[in-house]
Amino acid sequence: MVNRLHDFWKALFSKSADYKGGFLSRMIWFGCISACIPVIVGGTFYYQTSMSQMYKQIRDESQVSLSLVNDRLERELERVEQESLNLAMDPIVSDTFYSSTIKGQYINQKLILDILSRKKNATNVIGDILLYNVEASLVLSNEYGHISYEEYRFRKDLDAAVASPRQSEWVISPDSKKDGFVSFTRQLPIISLEKVKGAIVFQAKENELKRYLLDSISFIPGQEIIVLDTQNKIMLHSKKIELLGTKIADDTAVRNILESMDKSGNFFANNLTGEQTLYTYVKSPLGRTYIATLPKKEIDNRMSWVRWVTVFAVLLLLGIGVLISYVNTRRAYNPIDHLIKYGKSLSHGRIVSSNDNELSYIKECLNFLSKESEQLADYLSRMEPGLRERFFHKLLGNEYGVLNSLNEDCQRFGIAVTGSYMVLVADVEHYYREKRFMPKDKPVVGFAIANVMEELLNDHPSLEGYVVNCNQNRGIVIMHHCNKTTYDQFVQDTKQYATIVCEALRKYLSLQVSIGIGKVYSHAADIPVSYREALVALQYRMYRDTKPVLFIEDLEITKKKTAVFYPRAEEKAILSCLSKDELDGAQEALQAFADALRGSESYNFIYQAYHVLLSSIIDSIEQSGVSILDILENNLFDQLKGRQTQSEIYDWFVDVCFPLYKRLIDQTTESAKMGIKRVCQYIKDNIQTDISLTICSELIRMSPSHVSRLFKKEMGVSFVEYVTTCKMEEAKRLLLETEYTVNDIAILIGYSERNLSRIFQRFMKQSPGHYRNNHR
Repeated sequence: MVNRLHDFWKALFSKSADYKGGFLSRMIWFGCISACIPVIVGGTFYYQTSMSQMYKQIRDESQVSLSLVNDRLERELERVEQESLNLAMDPIVSDTFYSSTIKGQYINQKLILDILSRKKNATNVIGDILLYNVEASLVLSNEYGHISYEEYRFRKDLDAAVASPRQSEWVISPDSKKDGFVSFTRQLPIISLEKVKGAIVFQAKENELKRYLLDSISFIPGQEIIVLDTQNKIMLHSKKIELLGTKIADDTAVRNILESMDKSGNFFANNLTGEQTLYTYVKSPLGRTYIATLPKKEIDNRMSWVRWVTVFAVLLLLGIGVLISYVNTRRAYNPIDHLIKYGKSLSHGRIVSSNDNELSYIKECLNFLSKESEQLADYLSRMEPGLRERFFHKLLGNEYGVLNSLNEDCQRFGIAVTGSYMVLVADVEHYYREKRFMPKDKPVVGFAIANVMEELLNDHPSLEGYVVNCNQNRGIVIMHHCNKTTYDQFVQDTKQYATIVCEALRKYLSLQVSIGIGKVYSHAADIPVSYREALVALQYRMYRDTKPVLFIEDLEITKKKTAVFYPRAEEKAILSCLSKDELDGAQEALQAFADALRGSESYNFIYQAYHVLLSSIIDSIEQSGVSILDILENNLFDQLKGRQTQSEIYDWFVDVCFPLYKRLIDQTTESAKMGIKRVCQYIKDNIQTDISLTICSELIRMSPSHVSRLFKKEMGVSFVEYVTTCKMEEAKRLLLETEYTVNDIAILIGYSERNLSRIFQRFMKQSPGHYRNNHR
């Protein structure tokens, strides 16, 4: 048997195994396993789900049944307790304890016995009712009538009832327990400061009370129901009568139930024998506890049918799955067999298999196709136009460290190493305003720009060049001429071409672009230098109102060494207007800020100055009480980074930053007003305590200094003045409406008597005593 399993495993998974005659069997085995695993997993999941649902259903049924037991039994017990109270308060009964000749008052005894008889017959739960008079040694009973204490057989029960420290309770008396009685005793008289003179005893039938336990619950074999009285003693037990009147001291689960504050519930725990048991409990308002216990093995026995149904269903589905897998595998393998035969007919001997099995033949076919595809890929790679563009990307990135490598690639792609080279960079302006494109569409925009530039270059007969797509919202052209024209003519033609590109993009694509042009160089290795100069030319848009075409030689002038200062006054004007909600004034101040920066003619200085301005605005917003997280979640610095010209930056501050400032401040102002109202209400509600600014600040989650400023702004008075005013108003009310002394009032409002007199004198111009005398 072991050898067979080893051979099967080797045939199934070994790489060196001979597949001849076994591939179909392998397919069938894998198909069967694939069918069996989901069925087994599904059956296991179904079984676990079903068992979980059944457990939940049984727990719910046990809880509902026990609640029903509680309701029915509590009605009967409360009825007995109420009847005992009514009997104790009956004038005829109460008079017996204040008459010294009760033994001779046979008429009154007859009336009492009639009352006892009516109350006993009112319900079948009561077995006997006793009235015991200690001084007269007299017992009146439904069963015995008039009987002396010495002749009554349950004398110990009567003594226990009289000697009990509780005026009324349910007890399991040793003598009446033998006759199947559960007694409710009430000491008499019920309203007296004297010693106990007697008792009323209602003897309830234990079997009748137990019937309420068994009739009201969905009983399962092995289930037990216990009723504990207010002393946590067993008052009723569905099975073990001998436990009545005892305490369950060793059961941890019962102790947990008694200590729990919940009125009802159920849980699994180990019982005294260590067996898993479902405990269900309900606590009555009068202090009794109803507990139902059900061993887990009884629940499992009840749910055994679920297990067998699941097993049967799984076996049935497994059989069906195996049968379907076998049939489908046989049908699926048939086309493979035909395909192998057809492949052999097409190869015409070019593929010769060393083994006579189908997998070896398929493997050799795939190797042949792999070699053919590699040869084809190598051929296509030599013809791929994209290699030239990757060469230009590498060249513009200045990645050629060795000149020989650059010369080899230029020769490979047919590009002259020497000549006149000039780089143009076309950049889209105000791209963020374009509603037609998403930020992720920049490569698409760059592709469109490159196509337009290439078409226009082909239409310009006097120019030659290479268009490079940089996968961004810009286009790059490397202009080239080989001494066919003069330098000035080459520059003039390039500028004219750039102007045509700007007009065409604006006309046909509705895109506004600026084109930066680098200097002319005589070697291909200097193309990266011209490219960087073109980018620098585009930076002149930051501080100069320029034309769309920017040639670096026309822009470069001798710069004077003048002192450059950050426009701090304009920044303060912007922040002042924003704080006053004057957006028009803020725009004018921003324009003055931009004019002041333009004189520096430094791209880096201007760009960083705007970042400093944004930092100041963020700091102003934060000082107004706005959370820094709420500010920075707008990603303002990244938005500013995407603006490349001073016009774009100005529009961004006006359209985005200033409205955001106003919105955040307005939201904070509204929340601040609500917070100050909450602080005022807190002060009024807690006027008797020591109220501090720190406590109130924590209440509305603001800093104390910010709360102090807001309070002064909203209420017109400082925080301390408002608290003092509220305390003085409360002191005035207490002086006029109560008889408290000045010292008591001072304590009630959180002051000492000396401080109250001093502050009251300052506010009211008179002492508290004079105020009470003058205004009462």
